[in-house]
Amino acid sequence: MSCMDLSLILPDMLPQLWSFALRLTENEYEAEELVHRACARGLENAHTLCGDAPPLDWMFAIVYSVWRSNPIDHALRRGAPKKSPIRSHYPF
Repeated sequence: MSCMDLSLILPDMLPQLWSFALRLTENEYEAEELVHRACARGLENAHTLCGDAPPLDWMFAIVYSVWRSNPIDHALRRGAPKKSPIRSHYPF
């Protein structure tokens, strides 16, 4: 599959990729960034996609790989305490 071929089918994959990224990141903004980075990597490496590999599965693997490539970021976010909007305005 060429980069041009992937670019034609990638838009149809975006909802599923974003849903998967959202489950990984638990944050809409981070999920969007993750999908953006994964799509860029997929388009750059489309020439390596085997003819018999399902493109969606390949893209899921890229999303996961990009997410795992920076374990400190997602470990810090998962370990960070979630602040209540009310408490964040009041120091006591």
